[in-house]
Amino acid sequence: MLALASPLVASGRRSICIWLMLPLLALASPARGDTPAGIYSLGQARLNPNASSDARLWGIRDYDFVSGFTLRTFWSDLEPTRGQYEFGFLNEAIKRVSALGQSLDIEIFTNNEPQYVLDGASATYTDHAGNVNPVPWDAFAQQRHAALFTALSNYTITSVGAPHPLRLDATLTSIDVAPAGLNYGVRDLNGGIRNHPEYTQERYIDAVMNGVAAATSAFPHDTNSLAFFSFDDGADGPHVDDQLIARLAPLYNGPGQPRLAFFVENLSDNWPLPLNNGHGLGNNLQDWVAEGGETMMQALDKWLDHPPARDEALASLNPATGIELAYDLYGTRFFELYPPDLDGAVAGAVDAAGRPLLDDLRHWSNILTSEDVQELPADFNGDGLVNAADLPTWQTSFGGEGADADLDGDADGADLLAWQRQLGASAAGGLAVVPEPLGACLFALGMAGLGRYLRPRRAPLA
Repeated sequence: MLALASPLVASGRRSICIWLMLPLLALASPARGDTPAGIYSLGQARLNPNASSDARLWGIRDYDFVSGFTLRTFWSDLEPTRGQYEFGFLNEAIKRVSALGQSLDIEIFTNNEPQYVLDGASATYTDHAGNVNPVPWDAFAQQRHAALFTALSNYTITSVGAPHPLRLDATLTSIDVAPAGLNYGVRDLNGGIRNHPEYTQERYIDAVMNGVAAATSAFPHDTNSLAFFSFDDGADGPHVDDQLIARLAPLYNGPGQPRLAFFVENLSDNWPLPLNNGHGLGNNLQDWVAEGGETMMQALDKWLDHPPARDEALASLNPATGIELAYDLYGTRFFELYPPDLDGAVAGAVDAAGRPLLDDLRHWSNILTSEDVQELPADFNGDGLVNAADLPTWQTSFGGEGADADLDGDADGADLLAWQRQLGASAAGGLAVVPEPLGACLFALGMAGLGRYLRPRRAPLA
């Protein structure tokens, strides 16, 4: 049970009450605005030289539960030689996606650099897939990455409306801004970066910061995404990923600032989750959401047609299982699914429990794209509101069943975080009744003693 502080009677202490409430309010769901949301069909990046049409556009789907299309491409295909850009296919992509009333997300594999970038780099490393990349801090690679995004943002779209630069296109809502030379995002899958003789934390962190800044400045009106996982080089002090969050958070997602979302591509039935040691992918996503950032998720694989090695991770045979997990834990509202799952749903596919996928994907599409909160898993007492009245139910359920907002089978700190993100919401839309100032203050004081239940304390971020 919570040990609440003694009642505050003096009116002069109301300012203290407001101050105490600020950390709590900061954990509420991020503003929705016009950030990308819904289920997106995932395109393929590989060009097919024998095809009559651009294979990168084959994933576009006209289904009522699909909100957009994720166009994927390689840097090496966008710029085959230095300064020669091949952006023409974007006109066709925007024409087709716009005609469906959908939105466009662009993901550029910047770790597949043109040969001239590799030739001009002062140092390289080999990633886990055996590909050679410039080190992220290479000045030439950074300069060419910035030039790519500048040219892309200025590219003239002529297929929809009056001619306009891509950065002002209404169909484009989000773009991947991963800097050059990363090992598939902020992570180091084989130690190729952290074991490089030139590596230092400062060089790596500055490279990420500079690359993100250059790309986001080219697309200031869209949601910019950064693949963000975990990065620990074993050195004393805060982990590299923690330091990056501390550096990025003050520069993005505030009033007048560019929007930056963390993106991961391994969504499954049971991942990503926060870890008990307080570090790693799930904890980084949690921290980013607490700072007011968004999260974006891509399916680990096809739920309906995946290799046997992934049977356990995708055993439900239903993408809705992963969507529900990420929505409840991180408030994620953007999900990329492989076309075979979308096509299977339309063709009548059912999941492992015999439930039609189409029903679940339509259900989640409505939730993800709605401006109103339609489902409130953190409404622990079932009164249609998420407010302080739900806390007694969570307290009495802690460690057992009930008050299970993240649907993991028990009531714990993760469920409290879900409650914090939905605080103030009502099932009918709008805001719930805000507690009277004195009651809210007592509530905030009680919350101050709950940190031990959430997860182990982490080292201060530098």
